[in-house]
Amino acid sequence: MTPEEARLELDATTLRPQDASAEARDMVAADPELGAWVAKRTEFDERVANAMDDLVPIPGDLHMKLLAMSGAPLPVKNKVMPRAVIWFAAAAAFLLMFGGWWWNSHMNGEWQSEALAHVKLVQHGLLPLQHRAKKLDDLMKLVASTNMAMPKELPQSLTALRTYGCRTVQVAGKPATIVCFELAPGKEAHLVVMNHTDLASAPPMNKPEFSSKGGWTMATWSAGSQSFMLATSEDPALLKKLFS
Repeated sequence: MTPEEARLELDATTLRPQDASAEARDMVAADPELGAWVAKRTEFDERVANAMDDLVPIPGDLHMKLLAMSGAPLPVKNKVMPRAVIWFAAAAAFLLMFGGWWWNSHMNGEWQSEALAHVKLVQHGLLPLQHRAKKLDDLMKLVASTNMAMPKELPQSLTALRTYGCRTVQVAGKPATIVCFELAPGKEAHLVVMNHTDLASAPPMNKPEFSSKGGWTMATWSAGSQSFMLATSEDPALLKKLFS
């Protein structure tokens, strides 16, 4: 096995290293460059998985259920399934379950789940900021010549916070902007900005609603022609204090 062949095999097994062949694992131990690459790639895949952890929960016996649904013969007990079958089952599960979540979120107007997924990717650095400035006013001037939707009406306590930057995303098939604030020293909060009329179930006007999901706290509200979601994985009290 060449280092490149080992790299290809290890690239497909970063989250399940036990599935890699002994030869490939031995090459990682013997080749510092290959070992560093595996460590970096594994960290990246784990960040992606953590960012999406509450969107597509996959049961451990999923491959057995898929085989049963397809009518294919089930494997004999204690017999190891071919790796290709496991990967096929995982891929099929992702498409089916993520596709179902996407459809439901769009049809039922549950835009908050999709917005939060984008926020997680931004916080983990998987969706880089497109524009950067330390003040909201400077950030708005920076993007004034673009079509990026920026907040028009915000609580003064929020506009006074330091900003990191912003980027555009698609939420419920509509354009949205994520503006990143420094909620407290070293602690982030992310504001999703959307047009009020783009949402089938827009939050109430000028009255934030608070909710929690998977270690995140969100405040959602509308003001003027826009709707907002402010999300943070920090102490919920820091976020709620902005609206007190």
